[in-house]
Amino acid sequence: MLAPRSFTLLELLLVVFLLAAVAGMASSLGTQVDQQSRYDDTKVRRERIRVAILGEEERRVGQQVAIGGFAADMGRLPESLSELIEAPSSANLQWKVHLAEDQLPEVASSERPPRGAAVGAGWRGPYLRGQTETGPGGVEVLAYRDGWQNVDEDEDGNYGWRYEAEDEALDLSSAGAPSGLYAFEQPRTRRELVGRRDYLVSLADLSVRVRNQSGAPADLTQVAVLVVAAKAPRPSEAGTSLIWDRRVSGPFLGELADGDLSESLGPLVPADEARPLEVPWGRRALALVRAGSDADEPDLLGPLTTLTFLPGVSSSEVTLVLDEPTTP
Repeated sequence: MLAPRSFTLLELLLVVFLLAAVAGMASSLGTQVDQQSRYDDTKVRRERIRVAILGEEERRVGQQVAIGGFAADMGRLPESLSELIEAPSSANLQWKVHLAEDQLPEVASSERPPRGAAVGAGWRGPYLRGQTETGPGGVEVLAYRDGWQNVDEDEDGNYGWRYEAEDEALDLSSAGAPSGLYAFEQPRTRRELVGRRDYLVSLADLSVRVRNQSGAPADLTQVAVLVVAAKAPRPSEAGTSLIWDRRVSGPFLGELADGDLSESLGPLVPADEARPLEVPWGRRALALVRAGSDADEPDLLGPLTTLTFLPGVSSSEVTLVLDEPTTP
């Protein structure tokens, strides 16, 4: 009977080598899977930030346009990501439906006070669901980090993301994996997260028509259009109330008999600007005013009317009522 054969030293070393190689490949594969998972998570989070700023792409609920997102509510892009999670310190910047006299307080005490449509404006977040972390001093704070949970040394309110805002557009990227590891997996892109055309709407093709209900013929050379849009001050500006951006475009040409509806007037280009008006998407207010009126203290010739402006939609139509005589 043959005696049992034992492994030689070389055979043992070969087995150990093979086991180590298999373990190394398994570890490497596991690390790559982990990094890919973090990369995919980062892309999803980046897209959620875009939706938080711009609102959902599908903006209709039944027959109604669902207005939402930071840009539509606040009239600008966020100064940092923290604005999407943390409410403003001033109660005046919270969401509220503003009446005509709120939008034009300077003329509220005149003989013809503002009247007509109301518009909503202000912060109605949170627009992102932050994760709870333990901050300095053991205080719980909310954050929204990338898939690698990167942290900035100065913690500027961007939760470790690289946030770049310039020329009414912004870009957002992640530093990716720790330095030197899986650099090819870093989710860097030169495609802007939000471009100006994603949230600003040009009024170049807006069709404005005037219905004369003043009881007398109207001289349209004495008529202009006032556009009103709310904008929240940036945290760095330390403002505590909404800013009502008001701009006047016109006058127009021709006369309009009482009871008649004019042809389309436009484009809406203020006298002191070279290009048509642009407003953040959402519901904005318009009214007819006397040509030459100051935008802050306009001489109203009719009630405020609201119109919903949508990004990517170049044409819309609004009929504004003229119920005051055009001659003083």
